[in-house]
Amino acid sequence: MTAITGEVATYLEILGLAPDAPRVSAFVDAFGVDVEVDEMELGGEQERYVILADAGVELNFTDGELTAIFAYLDGDDEHEPFRTPGSLIDGLTLEEDRDGIRAVLGAPMRQAGGYDFYAVGDRFLHVEYADDHARMITALLRDPLA
Repeated sequence: MTAITGEVATYLEILGLAPDAPRVSAFVDAFGVDVEVDEMELGGEQERYVILADAGVELNFTDGELTAIFAYLDGDDEHEPFRTPGSLIDGLTLEEDRDGIRAVLGAPMRQAGGYDFYAVGDRFLHVEYADDHARMITALLRDPLA
C-alpha cells in the first residue's frame, strides 16, 4: 500500500491519544459543530463516544485511549454526511467504485463482501461499502481480528 495523505493521515496520527490530549481537542474543535458525548461500559471496558453528528464524524475512546475515528461519508439516521469527502484521502473523490478505491489504496490485507481492510504502518483503515460505493471509512488503532 502506498503512503496515505489527506485528512485521514491526521486521523491515523492521533489514534492512541487520550480524550484531553491537545491534538484531539484541536481535531474536534476544527469541525466547529456541537459535540455530544456518550459513555458506557461494554465487556468490562469503558467506552466513550465523541459524536460530531453535523460533521459526519465520531471518535471512539476505549479505556481512555482513542481507538477509532469514523467518517460517515453518506451519513445515516444519526450523522450528517461527512463534509469534505474529497479531502479525506488524497487522490480519491470517494465517488469511485471499489476498484477505483483499490487503484489508489492498493490491495487490501483483508476483504469481504462489504468491506476492505488496510494496514497503514501500525494503524488500520476499514472501508465499508454499500452497492460498491464507500459509505464509511474508519481509522483504527488496532486490527479487531488480531
